[in-house]
Amino acid sequence: MINFALPVAISLTAVLGGWGLLTRIALLLKTLPPGPSLLTRIIENRGNEPLAVKLKRWSQQYGDVISLMDFVHIGKPTIVLSTPKAAVDLLEKRGNIYSSRPRNIFAAEVAYRGAKGTLLPMGTKLRRFRTTMSATLSNIPSRKYRLLEDPETKLMLRAYYKKQIQENIGRTYKDPYTLSPSAQHSDNVLTTSRPAMWTSIPLWRSVTDVLCIDGKGLFTIRVSYYPDSRNLPGSRLVDHLPILSRLPFIAQWLCREAEEHGAIEERFFRNCIDQAKLADKSGTALSGSSWHTLERQERFGYTDLDVALLSSAPYTAGVTTTLGACDALLLAILLYPSVMRRAQDEIDAVVGPDRLPDFQDFDTLKYIRAMIKETLRWHPFLPLGIPHAATEDDVYEGMFIPAGSTVIANIYAITRDTELFPDPEEFKPERFMDATDPLLKNFNMSFGFGRRICPGQYVATDQLFIMISRILWAFDVRPLKGGPSPLAKHGNWGQVASLSYELIPRSDHIRSLVIDQAVIAEDDVKAWKNLSY
Repeated sequence: MINFALPVAISLTAVLGGWGLLTRIALLLKTLPPGPSLLTRIIENRGNEPLAVKLKRWSQQYGDVISLMDFVHIGKPTIVLSTPKAAVDLLEKRGNIYSSRPRNIFAAEVAYRGAKGTLLPMGTKLRRFRTTMSATLSNIPSRKYRLLEDPETKLMLRAYYKKQIQENIGRTYKDPYTLSPSAQHSDNVLTTSRPAMWTSIPLWRSVTDVLCIDGKGLFTIRVSYYPDSRNLPGSRLVDHLPILSRLPFIAQWLCREAEEHGAIEERFFRNCIDQAKLADKSGTALSGSSWHTLERQERFGYTDLDVALLSSAPYTAGVTTTLGACDALLLAILLYPSVMRRAQDEIDAVVGPDRLPDFQDFDTLKYIRAMIKETLRWHPFLPLGIPHAATEDDVYEGMFIPAGSTVIANIYAITRDTELFPDPEEFKPERFMDATDPLLKNFNMSFGFGRRICPGQYVATDQLFIMISRILWAFDVRPLKGGPSPLAKHGNWGQVASLSYELIPRSDHIRSLVIDQAVIAEDDVKAWKNLSY
């Protein structure tokens, strides 16, 4: 006799499973946060409107919290938060379930093999990474890096003067720059203080000399840290259809770029770690993030790859967000000349003409600090931040957020909340002067939220402070005559679209002081360079 029990059981299971899935989908569609339909999104996908701007527009139509569904991630929508309240309520107050990351096959799993701190999901490895970064990047420990920024910015100022002299003999003493100081500065950052900060090798030892890395590899590392939205979770086809990563021929085609990039980056950072080990043995190491990671390697069970990539956070963050923020600050100065005049008045009153601004002036140069906060608000370098992921089902103000949802804090929209930031499109540093609202007084939204906030925020603020205060102490910044108009570009990545200007020395006395201080800084550099290990 034919036994029908097994087929019937299988069919019944399939029916019940399908019914359960349909029931869940119906529940999701009924209680999810509102949002545009898939058809609306397809229709409105045309044109050049940046995604952050588009999401802000949709939030004005559908609400502070919206959801985006597709046919691939059924039951796992993308949730977009567009107000400070929503972001704080979920990502900070409920950080225990909103601090993970969405799965990222292309970058996190293939290129970095699960060893990139910023892309780690919730778990033991992430907690250990945060512990290690706190030991070197939190408020007090991070101040040791001021030792590196002081001589670097002194030499930066002299470089501007020397370039002017070489190119403008017999002409008006001024020099047009089509690249920002931060762009000029990035070459120094790439080969001096950032590696010293991260690798713990002595200050000012050239990365190219120490690592003997070829030009192609160095270029790849340089470009890789100007963020690429293609490497974010969900930005690659394989992230939407994970099964593709298991098909040999397709996987090889889809992931070749990630593997090649990952191999170059791995070699770069492994070499840095080797140099850090040598420096540690000779006693010449700075206690940077690699030193702290190496110190914990055995206790935390880190592999050499873990040590290399987990401890690279200060390096990667500095070559991207800090330099981009400096561009944005200079853009604001060009568009709002009164801001520069007020900043220089404060610098002249506090510092005077007989010395350079220093970190000892950090507390008293209140307007400079307000300028930095306003820059990060007005022109966030990561307008959509880095996505979070919900690890549990949750309900927020009657809206259902299922486990597995991707949660995006639209920083572009959040920093344009009219209740907290009146006239949000205007650059007004004074909104942060003597602020009493905690969200203004301790403004750091552009660095992220909750447990995934950027661990390098204090280093970034220090760098911006010393760079911009010294530039404005030494120079007037003016639009370049005949150059393109300054333009901002708010998109997935908030680069400045157009920035051309001239730096005009404020006095011969200041010029002489810059030259003298650069000589002292150069002696410090030589002392570091002569260290052997």
